[in-house]
Amino acid sequence: MKKFFLIVITIFFSVHAQCQNLACPPNIDFEFGNLSNWQFFTGSCCPINANNLTLPINNRHTLTFGGAVDPFGGFPIVAPGGGSYSLRLGNANTGAQAEKARYTFTVPAGLNNYSLIYKYAVVFQDPQHIAAEQPRFEVKILSAVNNQPLPCTQFSYIATSNLPGFVNAGNSVWYKSWETSSINLTGYAGQTLVAEFASGDCDLGGHFGYGYVDLSCGLFQISGVSCADNPFTTLSAPPGFANYQWYNANFSTLVGTGQVVTFPTPAISGVYNLIITPFTGFGCPDTLQSFITVSNYTINTSPDTAICQFQSLPLSAQAVGNSVSYNYTWQANPSLSCTACTNPSASPNNTQTYYVNVTDQWGCAKTDSVKVTMKPNTFSAIFDTICPGDTAFGYFNAGTYIDTFINADGCDSIRTINLTVNPITFSTINQTICEPNSFLGYNTTGTYIDTFINANGCDSIRTLNLLVNPITYNTVNQTICQPNSFQGYSTTGTYIDTFTNANGCDSVRTLNLTVNSITFSTINQTICQPNSFQGYTNTGTYIDTFINANGCDSIRTLNLLVNPITFSTINQTICQPDSFQGYTTNGTYIDTFINANGCDSIRTLNLLVNPITFSTINQTICESNNYLGYTTTGTYIDTFTNANGCDSIRTINLVVNPITYNTVNQTICQPNSFQGYTTSGTYIDTFTNANGCDSVRTLNLTVNPITFSTINQTICQ
Repeated sequence: MKKFFLIVITIFFSVHAQCQNLACPPNIDFEFGNLSNWQFFTGSCCPINANNLTLPINNRHTLTFGGAVDPFGGFPIVAPGGGSYSLRLGNANTGAQAEKARYTFTVPAGLNNYSLIYKYAVVFQDPQHIAAEQPRFEVKILSAVNNQPLPCTQFSYIATSNLPGFVNAGNSVWYKSWETSSINLTGYAGQTLVAEFASGDCDLGGHFGYGYVDLSCGLFQISGVSCADNPFTTLSAPPGFANYQWYNANFSTLVGTGQVVTFPTPAISGVYNLIITPFTGFGCPDTLQSFITVSNYTINTSPDTAICQFQSLPLSAQAVGNSVSYNYTWQANPSLSCTACTNPSASPNNTQTYYVNVTDQWGCAKTDSVKVTMKPNTFSAIFDTICPGDTAFGYFNAGTYIDTFINADGCDSIRTINLTVNPITFSTINQTICEPNSFLGYNTTGTYIDTFINANGCDSIRTLNLLVNPITYNTVNQTICQPNSFQGYSTTGTYIDTFTNANGCDSVRTLNLTVNSITFSTINQTICQPNSFQGYTNTGTYIDTFINANGCDSIRTLNLLVNPITFSTINQTICQPDSFQGYTTNGTYIDTFINANGCDSIRTLNLLVNPITFSTINQTICESNNYLGYTTTGTYIDTFTNANGCDSIRTINLVVNPITYNTVNQTICQPNSFQGYTTSGTYIDTFTNANGCDSVRTLNLTVNPITFSTINQTICQ
C-alpha cells in the first residue's frame, strides 16, 4: 500500500515585547525570484545524509510560482498568505534520494525573546517499512559555530498512517491540512543560526517523498489599539495551534482562551501574554506578548459664543490626551461639512451648532460642538441743522456722515447724519483710561462731543477721544504632578489672581489647577533561569519609578522569584530497531522539558543501541529426517535472543535429498543363490544411494528346483 507525503512550511519571525523594524535577511522569502543566498545539498536516505554541496538542481531544488496546485495534496505550489515564490525539495521519483536547503541568519542583538513561527501541511507516501526506512521531512535550527542542532528545534515528519490530525484522502493518500508551529529562539540574541529543511525517499528506494518550503521576514505581532469609548477589545493570534491561553501582564489573571479573545477594554495601555501550544510532536510551547495601546483623549473647544453679522466664526478645538497626530473636521450640521465655517449671511438672532469631528492616528473618533448665535447690526438716519459754532453728534461742517458704534448687542450700529452746520469753535481731548474708571463722566471708549457757550455766546464744541482699555481675562487649565507646584499653588483648585496688563490695566487670570497623584503598583512574578523579568534575573524585591497615564510617577514594587533549571541523567540500553524517547542511534542526547516549577528540566540521555546479529546455516538431510524441526527443502528465517538480549536472526538454507527405489526380477536354479537369497520370494533391502540417503530395492526371486529322472538304457559296445 502506497501513501504520499507533502510538507509546506512558512516561517515568520516573531519578536516578543516591543516590536522593531528589522531588516529582512536577503531573499530568505525567495522574493528575488531566484534561489540566491541559499545553500543546496543532495544525498541519500535514510537517515537523511545530504551533505553534497551543489548548485540548485532542477526538479530537486525547484523554485515554484503561479497558481498551480500539487498533484497529490491539492495544495497551492506557492504558500498561501506569503509572497509570489516558494521552494520545492525533492520530486515524485524514487531511488532513496535526499535533498536539503539551508539559510544562515542572525538573531538581532538585544532581542532576547525571539521565535520562528512556521506553517506546515503534510501528505505522506507510507510503504509501511520500519520507521528508520520510511520517507521523511526534517526541520532543524543549527548553531552556525558548531553545526549542532539547538535544543527543542529539530522535528522529523516520518511517513505513517496514524499521525494525529491526518485525513485519508483516498487512494492510500494521507494528508494534514495547514497547521502552525513555533521554534523558540529565546536567549540567542546576536547569534548566527542556520535554518535547515530536508526531504528523503524511503530507505529501500521504492517510495518517494518531497515538500514545499516558504519563509517570510514579516514581524509577527498581535498588538493593537483600542478606543477608550469601545466597551470591548479583541485580540487575534496566528491560527493552527492546539491551545491558546491569554494572560494579563504579570500572568496573574487568565483573560481568555482560543485563537480570538474578547475582553473589556482596559483603562490604560498595557501588555498581554499569550501562551501557544502546538499539536503533540510539532513543536514546543511558546509565549508571545501583545501590547495594547488604549486611545483616550478629550476635546477642548472654544466656548459657545455670539457674533455679529459678517464676522468670522471664532471656532477652535484641541485634542488632549495622546501624544499622537489628530485630524480635525468641522461640520455646520451633522451631515454638512465646512472648511472656514464662516456664515456672514445668516439671518439675525439665529443660533447655529457647529460640530468638530476629531480622529487620532489610530482611527479613534470623538465629536464636540460649539453653538454660535448671530446678532444683528442696526441702522439709523438723522437730518439736523446747527448754528455756527454748534455741533451735532460731533460734526460741525455741513455734510453727510456715517458713523459706526456698538449697539446693545455689541454689534455695529450704523448711523447716517445729514448735517447742516454753522461755524463753531472746537477743542479736542485725547484721553486714555482703564476700566472701570471714568473721565469727564464717560467710561466707555468713544468720541464724545460736548457743546458749551464760548465768550461770544456761540457754541464751543469739545471733542473727547476717549480710549477705555478693558480689563483682560485669561484662563489657564494646568495639570501637574505631586509634589510639584504651579505659580505657587500645589493643590487642586481654582485660583483667581490680578496682574497689570500691557496697557497698565487689570489682567485677571483664572487658574484651574489639577494636581495628579503618584500611583503605586505591586507585581508578584515567578520566572525561570536564565530568563529575566523587566530586566531583573535574581530573586528579590525591586522598586522602580515610571510615568503613569497622567504623566506622573508610577512606583512599581516587583517581588521576583527565580526558579532554577533542574538536571537529570538517564543511562539506557536498547536493541535495534527500537527507539527510546525518540532516539534510535548510539549517542548522548540533551533535551529540555518543563519541570514542576514550569522551568527548564534538562535531561541527558546516554543511549547504547545493541545491534541485531545474523547467522546463516547451509544444511543437507535425507527424506524422512528433519533439521531443527524442518523436513522440506527451503529457506527458513528464525529470530532468537542474542547475548545482549536483542534479536539474533538465523537463516537456514535446507536441502532434503529423496529416498530412491528400484525393483529386480531374478530367476535362479537350485542350489544357486542371488544376493544371498536361495528361495523364491520378495525381498526388500535398504542401501545407501549416491546422495548418502536410503536406496530401497525390491527383489522378486524365483528359484527353479533340480529335476531328477531314471533312464534304463541298454546299448551296444
